[in-house]
Amino acid sequence: RGIIAGGPPGTGKTIAARAMMTEAKDATFIWISARDFCRSGAFGGIELAYDLARENAPSIVLMEDVDSYIDSYAIDLLKTTLDGFKQQTGIVTLLTTNFPESLPKALIDRPGRFHDILMFDLPDQKIRRTMLGAWAKDVSGTVLDQIAADTQGFSGAHLRELVRFATTIRTQD
Repeated sequence: RGIIAGGPPGTGKTIAARAMMTEAKDATFIWISARDFCRSGAFGGIELAYDLARENAPSIVLMEDVDSYIDSYAIDLLKTTLDGFKQQTGIVTLLTTNFPESLPKALIDRPGRFHDILMFDLPDQKIRRTMLGAWAKDVSGTVLDQIAADTQGFSGAHLRELVRFATTIRTQD
């Protein structure tokens, strides 16, 4: 029924969701974030999303950064929606979270709700070096090796921004 993608900010959860949206050409993709709940609240937003998903199945409902806006009452509604009376055939739910440990066990540790929990970790030095090489093609390998070693704890988003900033400085000089 669903997938939870968890891990630190900037590790690729949203990019993975975009890739899923691009690849699932025959599915309706419903993307929900905190701003979508400002008028309707979490209850109204969840109900509306799943009403649309049922009407347009097959559907994927993505709740982005769910830990930042969904409270315990909305979690209960989500649990009921996932395995309640209304049929959810043809609907996959994808939650992204920066803090998977903040989600209640009743949501993530019950068969039939979320079958997969995918952790997006910070890149190790080898992966950082590969990323830097892809984004800074004109920089020498020795320099990229040193930058990769010096950026322990950086996410992919941090590295991408570092390359963009360095490019801006180089262009301005």
